[in-house]
Amino acid sequence: MNRIIIVQTAFLGDLALTTPLFRALKKIYPDGYLSLVVRPEYRELMRAIPEIDELIFYDKRGRERGLSNLYKKIREIRLRQAGLAVSPHRSSRTALMLWQSHIPRRIGFAEAGLGFLYTGRVARDMSLHEVDRNLSLLSALGQDPGKSDRRPYLQVKEEWKKEASRLLPASPGLVGIAPSSVWPTKRWIPSGFSRLIDILSQKFGLKSVILGEPGAESLAREIIGQTRSEPINLVGKTPLGILTAVVSRLKLLVSNDSGLVHVASARNIPTVVIYGPTSPKFGYGPLGPGSRVVELNLDCRPCHIHGPRECPQSHFRCMKEITPEQVLEAVGMILKSGI
Repeated sequence: MNRIIIVQTAFLGDLALTTPLFRALKKIYPDGYLSLVVRPEYRELMRAIPEIDELIFYDKRGRERGLSNLYKKIREIRLRQAGLAVSPHRSSRTALMLWQSHIPRRIGFAEAGLGFLYTGRVARDMSLHEVDRNLSLLSALGQDPGKSDRRPYLQVKEEWKKEASRLLPASPGLVGIAPSSVWPTKRWIPSGFSRLIDILSQKFGLKSVILGEPGAESLAREIIGQTRSEPINLVGKTPLGILTAVVSRLKLLVSNDSGLVHVASARNIPTVVIYGPTSPKFGYGPLGPGSRVVELNLDCRPCHIHGPRECPQSHFRCMKEITPEQVLEAVGMILKSGI
């Protein structure tokens, strides 16, 4: 058991929600050497996680795409001669990779693709939060998941803090605005964000900071073009480490259902999350202190666990009918709580 392989090659939010599992495994096996199989774009964040001893990069959507590269990765993992593999990632490719890597003990979800290839299988309880679902894998190791610390966490290096200080004014009144998402239907309408930014400035004296990944610049410009209060635009300007440090300086974050919600949770920042086609009941709700959700009670939602590319009913009411005032009410609840 000295070498333990963990596989999480999903998105940023999924990684943040897997961090309690890292911590739990290191506590169970304090002398274990934890190797994390992860996508290369997350290297800087994961190198700051103290429980992770080694990163094995797998660019499954880029230069390592395809079957031949999968078998190269299998050979790379096989050389580690690991005794245990734990995989919250549920793809058939992951199950095959770990089986072919000759790891004798392999823990995964029973519902995973090719789940029968795991030697220890755990039912994925959809009534739980994703953090708790990940921790439930510990039961296959004879451990009580309920005794684990379930708080997500991401470390922030000093150099990231310094850069965040350079980018942002010294102010206790910074509100993050995260208007983007990989899935278009999970994005609240730009005019809603614009109006919210202005009200936050006029009513509460709060300065908004628009955050997002490269590729969301045009969305940020559209939002800023409809505002009067001149928010700070950091979209596409912050690598992940610095972005995490920026989030750490916020009073709160207003976001669509996206990975930044879980980054904020991992930095103990309260969040207002706007849900359209998805729902917090799927297990991906915010865990930051005092966090709130904004959603409409419609017969057609939730319609998808991730969010479809287009509204199945072509009206997009779940987002269009959410008003800035509804989001502002949730913000006000956090501000009144004094968190």
